This record gives sequence, C-alpha cells and structure tokens, in this order.
Amino acid sequence: MFSRLRYYNISMASSEQLEKLGDRIKTADELQKRASELVKKQVKGATKLSTKIRAESKFLEKVQSGKIEFKDDYLSSTNLTSLEAFVSVAERNPTLDSVLETFRFSRDDERTLCVDIVCGNGSVWVKVVARNANALLTVYEGRGCFGEKSIESQAELYLEAAAANPTNFNTPTIYFVFCKGVHRKIADSLEFRGISVKGPVFDDSIEIKTDHFLIKFEDLDFSGTIQDISFVNLDVTALLCLVSNLCHGHNHFDYHINVLSQQASDERQSPVLPKLQKFLTGKRLHACETAVKSFQEIVETIGGEREKERAEEILRKIATIPDQPSKRAMLLQDSGKISHRSKIIFGTGDSLKAVTVTANIGFVRAAAQHGEKFDVFIHEARALTETKETEASKI
Repeated sequence: MFSRLRYYNISMASSEQLEKLGDRIKTADELQKRASELVKKQVKGATKLSTKIRAESKFLEKVQSGKIEFKDDYLSSTNLTSLEAFVSVAERNPTLDSVLETFRFSRDDERTLCVDIVCGNGSVWVKVVARNANALLTVYEGRGCFGEKSIESQAELYLEAAAANPTNFNTPTIYFVFCKGVHRKIADSLEFRGISVKGPVFDDSIEIKTDHFLIKFEDLDFSGTIQDISFVNLDVTALLCLVSNLCHGHNHFDYHINVLSQQASDERQSPVLPKLQKFLTGKRLHACETAVKSFQEIVETIGGEREKERAEEILRKIATIPDQPSKRAMLLQDSGKISHRSKIIFGTGDSLKAVTVTANIGFVRAAAQHGEKFDVFIHEARALTETKETEASKI
C-alpha cells in the first residue's frame, strides 16, 4: 500500500511569516544564480556549493507548499544566511581557487577538514562565520548549548590541518571572516594563535543586537599574503613544452594521429608557452639528472632539428641537479600512474622545496589518493611534432 502524503495548513502562519518565507525563497533563487557563476568559472567545489543552496531552496519550497509543517524557527535558523555570506566572500575574491575543499590532517590520520574558501594558489584559507556576535560570545564563554563548537575549537582544527597541508612549502595563512562582527576577546584569542580576523571587532561589554551583515564584502582583501615562488623544478613534460614545435607556432596541422591533432587544436585555442613563460619568469630553473636524461633521450629519438636546437638552448639556461628524492616520494608504491622516474623527479622537487612544473596530473592525483600532496604548477601536455610535419596535412 502507498502511504498518503500529508499536507499541513500553511495558512496558519501569519502574513508576516509568509512574507518572510517568500523572501527567503527569493534569496535562495538569487544565491543559486550567483553560485552558478562560480560553476561557470570552473571554481573547484562550486557545484557542491550550488547543490547546498538548491537543497535549502527545495526545503523552503516544501514548507511553503505545505508538505512540511511550518515552524517559525525555519525563518531564523535556515542555512541561507551562512550560504549568502559564503557566496559574498567567494565571488569577490580575485584569487579564488576552491570552495568547500576537504583536506586530510596527515597521511595516517583519517580526520578531515572542509575549508570554506581557498585562494592565492592555496596559500590562504578562509573560514566564513555568519553567526551573530552575541551568540559567538555565549558559546565562547561556555554558556552555549551542549555539543556546540566554539570558534576556538574550529580555529584549532584549521591550524592543525593547515600545518599538515603546506602550499609551496609554507603553511597557509588562515583568515576568519566575521560577517556580523565579533567581540574583542574572541578576536584577540584567534590572533594570538596566528589567525587573522576580518570584520568589525566590538568591545566585550557591547551587546550586538542586529542580525544583519556588518562587514563590507567589497573591502575584503587576502592578496597580500600570497607566497612568492622563486625556485622551480622542471619535469620532463615541461622541458618538452619549452622546445616542441607545437608551442612555437607550428600547430596548423592535422597529423593523422589523434593525440597529436588534438594537442594541435588545443594549442591553437589555448597556447601553453605564454602561460609557462609567465610562471617561469624571474624564477630559478632546475631539473634533476633523471629528468634531463629522459628529456635528452626523447629529443634525440623523435625530435626535429629545430627542437634539438631549442633543447640545447634550454639546457644551457637551467641548472641540472643530482637526484635527491624525498623519503615520502620514494615510499609511494609503484603503479600505473606512479612510476619510479616520477617519484625521483617529484621527490627531488619536494626535498629541495621547489614547485614542480608538470603535465603529469596522473601522478599528482594518484599520490594525493595515497595522502601525499606535492606542490606543483600544472600545464597542458605537448609532444615533439617537428618530424611528423612532413606526413601531416596543413590546415
């Protein structure tokens, strides 16, 4: 037998409550549109954020239609306030990397932390706090409900997770953004721990009655904390890009080989060399002996004359360093994506605290699945194509 759906009489709510409910649904719809812009920009985690907003919207719509019994608490305790603050901080961030990204504390630790916003190429973590300042103070002073997490406990989690997940070999800078303000004793406690506070800070004796956002989202700036990278480790893939004919204007060909024709098409639409040159400018370039040897073997085997000339030129500009892979890299078990060569190349960059420039996303992801995150700059792959041009069709 099918159970009959039960509908509640929404008319029992006051006209003011119904109006507020309608306003919350409109807010959800507007947030959904704003979150969709982050999805279009391919911000990591934006789809997850959009799903959360949609779930909140559907819940309120069910309340409005009478499928869920109306309660006044739904108007004040809805997650929409937090989501609105979240989107407002994220969408104005010019260096936004991801939202709602999960980090493990360590390789052998099953604990994880979902970081609200990551920006500055991973160098900045942001926690968005949308609770009323008085409510935060109540919990901080031990007068909150059982099980409520205090800001201090959340701060400790962020600090511990950040220490276990360095970016460019530096611990991420942590910001707590208080959208409705925060009292002085809480702000001082966080800053004592090394966490930067954004938002209005009030004297502890002041009772903050407003429940509106008090922060100017357009004034938020996290860019000053972004770490500069001065030392890079070139993978074989990066060296190949720097010398490939594809990256030097010879990409108007159909090679009759799917992978090469696709790379040529990609190169015409989005050239790799300008991105690489922009990242590498002003940095010290290094490659380990294994990477250089592999590169030279590939160039000698399939490289054309101009590609060989470029290879000799680039090797004169970079420093070749001995293989010195880190222990954690060498402890990774060999697999289809984790080769011995890759462990040496990425491990050498790791031990020297250098960012590895690579197109080998397979290794990066496989290592991450084993709890090992390597600092990398990812670029698209490009093969050596000069010797294939004689058999290709010009486009």
